[in-house]
Amino acid sequence: MSLDDSIFVARKEFISRDVGGELVVVPINEAVAELASVFVLSDVAKEIWNCLQEASCPSQIVTKLERLYDASTEQIQTDVESFLKDAMQAGLIECLDDVYEEDL
Repeated sequence: MSLDDSIFVARKEFISRDVGGELVVVPINEAVAELASVFVLSDVAKEIWNCLQEASCPSQIVTKLERLYDASTEQIQTDVESFLKDAMQAGLIECLDDVYEEDL
């Protein structure tokens, strides 16, 4: 199965706050003291993160970003896939159907 067949959602162990115009994501457990657990998201990553506050598949995220940014569908797809892979590896999001986790 492809990445597009999976459903992703932000893990509830993280909160996000706007700090000086940047979105900062931090854990709400004991890992908060670790600087490696604090993430500052770019504008595009911020939009993807916001989509992931509810269970979403990559195609839903791409469709939303296409309305917001003047970029090719291919570039947006690449950005979304890259964010999802990085966020999965960092433990920020989870795959609800476990289809994609085996490929990491």
